[in-house]
Amino acid sequence: MMFMMTLLSSLVPLIVRFVLTIANDPNMRKLDTLGSLNGQLRLDESQSIRDTHLTDFFQKLYF
Repeated sequence: MMFMMTLLSSLVPLIVRFVLTIANDPNMRKLDTLGSLNGQLRLDESQSIRDTHLTDFFQKLYF
């Protein structure tokens, strides 16, 4: 148990420094912007899809 506490106490500051470094990196900000754009495009695409039924496909073939 003591080993785990020591390990955690040494890892937490390291992880915090890493996250702060990434948060201030201009390249990471660009990457985050691209991720947001991708999410918005997917949202727009999913909202433009119209509802269909399985029978719609077969009506085109047979009727």
